[in-house]
Amino acid sequence: MSSAPRLRKRIIPRQRNGSVKIGTLYRRNAVTGNWDRINDQFSPFNAPYVSAKLTLDYLHQKTRGKYMDGDPFKTMDVQYHGPDSPVGNGSYISATPDFSGQLQKYVGGFHHPGTGIYGNDSEVNNLNLVLTPYSSLFPNAGTYATQAWNISKPRLERADVLVAALEGRDTPRMLKTTASIFSKGYKSLLKDTFTSGGVLNERSFRRVSGLKKMPRTVSEHFLNHFFGWAPFVNDLSKMINTYDNSLRLIRQFMDQNGKYTHVRRSVVDSQTIQKINSGSGNACSPSLGSNFWVSNPVWEVEEAVHTVVTSSGQFRFYRPEFAKEFLEDDSIMHQMRVGLILYGAEISPSHLYHATPWTWLVDWFTPLGNYVDQLNDTVIDGVAARYFYVMHHKERVLTFRQYLPMQGSSLTLEFVRKIDTKERLPVTSPYGFDSPWSNLSAKRLAILAALGITRR
Repeated sequence: MSSAPRLRKRIIPRQRNGSVKIGTLYRRNAVTGNWDRINDQFSPFNAPYVSAKLTLDYLHQKTRGKYMDGDPFKTMDVQYHGPDSPVGNGSYISATPDFSGQLQKYVGGFHHPGTGIYGNDSEVNNLNLVLTPYSSLFPNAGTYATQAWNISKPRLERADVLVAALEGRDTPRMLKTTASIFSKGYKSLLKDTFTSGGVLNERSFRRVSGLKKMPRTVSEHFLNHFFGWAPFVNDLSKMINTYDNSLRLIRQFMDQNGKYTHVRRSVVDSQTIQKINSGSGNACSPSLGSNFWVSNPVWEVEEAVHTVVTSSGQFRFYRPEFAKEFLEDDSIMHQMRVGLILYGAEISPSHLYHATPWTWLVDWFTPLGNYVDQLNDTVIDGVAARYFYVMHHKERVLTFRQYLPMQGSSLTLEFVRKIDTKERLPVTSPYGFDSPWSNLSAKRLAILAALGITRR
C-alpha cells in the first residue's frame, strides 16, 4: 500500500546579493608608462539562484522483503548558470587607444550574460512554478505509452505472411512503376540530348525527361519505394529469418507460454543540437569599450537535447498451441496451427484491418489501429501485463558562447544552463495517442506531400 506522495526540494541560493567586483580597468600613463587605475568593473549577479532540485516519489512497504508497488516518480535538476564565478580571468590590453589617445588594460574575468539570452527565462525564474510536479519543464512521458507498449509486448508473429498476401495485388503495379523508370532511363541514354557544341538542348531534354511531369513522376517513385519495395523486401527478410529460427522460437514460446516474463526495452534514444539564438556585441559583464576588440564580437546560444525513453514490465501470453501437453505433438494439424501463428498467416481482426487500403494513413491521426491490435492481443494471444512502466529522461543543455576578438588572441567564453528531468509513469493502458501536425516527422510530411502530387 502506498503512502501519501513525498515532495522534496533543494535550492542552492547565491552566496552574494547585488553586484560583485570581477575586475579592474586601467589606462597607460603617457608620462611614466605605468598603468593608472580607472575604475573597478562589476557584475550585476542577476540570476535568482544557482541551482534547484525537485523530487516527487512515494513510500512503500515491503512484501516478503520486496517492493511490490510502484507509483509515478519525477525529479528535476535546474542549473541556472554555470559556472557561477567569472571565467577567462587574465590581463587584456586594448587593440586601439581610447579617447585620450592611450591604451587601456583590463585585469579580471567575465561573468555570465543577462536575462533573455537563453530564450524564455520565465520557465526557470519563478521557483514557485519550477519546483512543482506540474512544471512545464517536465515532458509528457504518457505520449510514449502506445509506442512503448507495442515494442515491449510479446509478439508471436514473426512474419506478416497474410498481410503481405492480401497486399500482393499491388505487386504488378509496383513492378510496372519500377520498370517504367528503368525504361525511360535507358531510352534517355540513346537520345542525343546535347548539341554538337556541348550545350544542353532544352527541347530535346524536355522531350526525353518530361520536365512538366517530373514532380508527379518523382512522387510516384518515392511512394513506390516507401510503400512498395521497402515493405516487400522487409516481408521477405522476416520470412527467411522466421524459417531459419522456427525451431528455437517454438521452443521459446512453449517455455514462456502462460508465464510472466520481465521485459525491458529501449523506446527512444535521440539527440538534437541546434543554434537557437545569436547576436553581435559583448553580452557578458563587463561590456568594456569597442577599443578592446580587433573586430566586432559575436555570440550564440546552442541547445542540445538528449532524450532517452525506456520501458519495463512483466508480460505474459497464452496460446493453447504452445501448451506443454502439445510439446511432443507431431500431428500435421498442430504443426499447421503453430506455423500459421509463427508466420502471421492467421485470419484475425488485426490482419484484416492492416490489409485494408489507407488504414496506415488513418493510424497517423487516430488510435484506431492501436485499438484493433490491442483487441487482437488480448482476445487471441491472451496478452496481459502484471505491471508496465515508461521511463523518460530528458537532458536539455543551453550553452552560451561569447567570441571576443582581442589583440594577440581570441577569447571564447562559455556558460551553461542545464535542465535535467526524469520521470517514471505507470501505464494502465497502452492508449494515449496524439498526432498534431507539429508532431509529424519530415518523412511523414514528405509522404503526405507526395500523395497530394500523385493524386492531382
